[in-house]
Amino acid sequence: MPHRKSLVGLSTAVFLAVLAMTGLTPVARAQFSYKTLHEFTGQDGSHPYSGLIFDAAGNLYGTTFEGGTNCNGLGCGTVFRLTPAKDGKWTETVLHSFDYTDGSGAFGGLVSDAAGNLYGMTSYGGVSS
Repeated sequence: MPHRKSLVGLSTAVFLAVLAMTGLTPVARAQFSYKTLHEFTGQDGSHPYSGLIFDAAGNLYGTTFEGGTNCNGLGCGTVFRLTPAKDGKWTETVLHSFDYTDGSGAFGGLVSDAAGNLYGMTSYGGVSS
C-alpha cells in the first residue's frame, strides 16, 4: 500500500517552512496592550457596535446603536468624534443625536468623502413615503 501524507501534516510542514524562511518561530507572540479611550455614559451614546474611522488630523469617528439625548430619554444612537490630546487623553464630541425621524440604531460604520463629510445608515427610523 502506498504511503500517503495527510493534509494536516502537509499544511503543517508548509507553515513551518514559511516560518523558517521569514525567521519567525512558532512560539513568537505579539504583545498587545489595550487602552480605553472613552466610556459612554448614555447621554453621549451607548453600544458602539461598529468600527471607527480616522481623519487626516487623527480624530476617530463612529456611531452608537443607542443612547443620546432624543427618543424620550432612551436614546436612538449618536454619531461621535474622539479627538486626541497631547497628554494621551481623548475628548468625545457628539456630532449628532438621532431622534427616530432621522434614524435610530446605527449599527454599521461610517465612511467619509474627500471633503470630510460623513455617511452612514441606521437600522430603524426615518421618514417613509
